[in-house]
Amino acid sequence: MQFHYKEYHDVLSVECPPKSYKPEETRAYRWVSDDIENSNNFIPQYHKNPRRFNDKSDHKKCVAMSLSLYKDVGSAVERFVFFKEEQGMGERAFRILGRCIAEGIFNENDGVNEREKSGEPIEMGHFSHHPVLDYDYAKKFKIIASFI
Repeated sequence: MQFHYKEYHDVLSVECPPKSYKPEETRAYRWVSDDIENSNNFIPQYHKNPRRFNDKSDHKKCVAMSLSLYKDVGSAVERFVFFKEEQGMGERAFRILGRCIAEGIFNENDGVNEREKSGEPIEMGHFSHHPVLDYDYAKKFKIIASFI
């Protein structure tokens, strides 16, 4: 499997993506803008602002090079509310995180997913996904809900 961002993975001192990440067919949910074709919808956090990760470990950089996804709508909404209200993002959450939730289905050829940490279920319904080289998730995802 040839991964998108491989040239960034290759300079890390850790295996990225980790071998524990597995290809699988799975339904996933992601925060997106109100335009599914917006190019920022499926860009990992690292690639939105690499300098933000200069002082982070290579492990954290690798995680930031993956797409953040949720296993169900409830987990996606709960985590959005956490960032907006408890982390103090307020109205900036809509601009930074998105205004909508999109649902998509990955097949085994789309990349690899983190599904467990040390045998424990993924925390807060969140999981990481490292996409393959030629992915177009705007075609795989559809907006299903709006936060406003």
